[in-house]
Amino acid sequence: MLLELALSGGVGELGEALMLERRRDGDIAVVDRRGIELLFTAPEWDAFAKGVADGQFDLE
Repeated sequence: MLLELALSGGVGELGEALMLERRRDGDIAVVDRRGIELLFTAPEWDAFAKGVADGQFDLE
């Protein structure tokens, strides 16, 4: 689900445990229910999304 959101540019809940949020400055935060955040700058998230689109994270 995270990879689909990265490709779509969307934000929202990732199952019951995580939330993907876009900040005012364009940064993206992956937040768990306890409030712990993994923060990506806009260029970092863009590079990640491009990697997803390029198949770099395919398990096959």
